[in-house]
Amino acid sequence: MLRDMEKTLDQLSTGVDIRVFQVEEKKGPDWNSELTELLGPVINELKMMSSRPRETEKLRNKIELHKSLYRTCKPGPGGRAYIVTIR
Repeated sequence: MLRDMEKTLDQLSTGVDIRVFQVEEKKGPDWNSELTELLGPVINELKMMSSRPRETEKLRNKIELHKSLYRTCKPGPGGRAYIVTIR
């Protein structure tokens, strides 16, 4: 902020825009945006490729849960089912 004020004061006192004579500093590449641009599509593709196996595993777990719940149901008197809880 102080440097900006000094530049403004210099410009006001000389009446010349000093920025015309200054060489702009060369900045290096922005690695974060470069890597995001480069690896973003690859990561998205990997997520899409692995989504189906994850969904399959989720469904298998759900099936196993329902099978285990089905095994705990026993026929009761009069043909009605009751649930046996195992603790």
